[in-house]
Amino acid sequence: MQGTPGITVPGEAHRSEQGAEHRENQLPLLLAVEDEMSATLTIIDQDLTGTVDRRFELTFPTESITVRELIRERVYQEVDDYNRSQRDGFFEGLVQPSEAETERNGFRIKRGREIQWKPQYEHAIDAYERNRILVLVNDRQTESLDETVEIGHGTEVTFLRLVMLVGG
Repeated sequence: MQGTPGITVPGEAHRSEQGAEHRENQLPLLLAVEDEMSATLTIIDQDLTGTVDRRFELTFPTESITVRELIRERVYQEVDDYNRSQRDGFFEGLVQPSEAETERNGFRIKRGREIQWKPQYEHAIDAYERNRILVLVNDRQTESLDETVEIGHGTEVTFLRLVMLVGG
């Protein structure tokens, strides 16, 4: 599919502020679909006190995804964003990388260190399965990783962290 106009390459869910740049060497995560079928949802990170730590948009190449795909794309995108940036040592993500220190709204890691997305994803999945993190779609709690999420106008997904998540 690489180089085909109007086709989104799998794994190209992206934050709205990043734009739809071509991404080489990414693992395929979602089926390729026409660009005009893409769907955007709002991700909200919230703690138990109700404080919103972060809010951003994530675009998917389809309007129907599973909770597993949502978590995978979210983790992959935030790790990819960090690794493509200056790697300034401050990571805003769902899962705390190993050897990182917790700071307000993120994690401090060794400057220049590359983060691997797969251990982050595996820890996020484990946390979901152990109810250490809840995923709410439009204020309704999801019940399984295979549950389908329909992305419509104004869809909001809240990641409610019940404990701090430490990953790879």
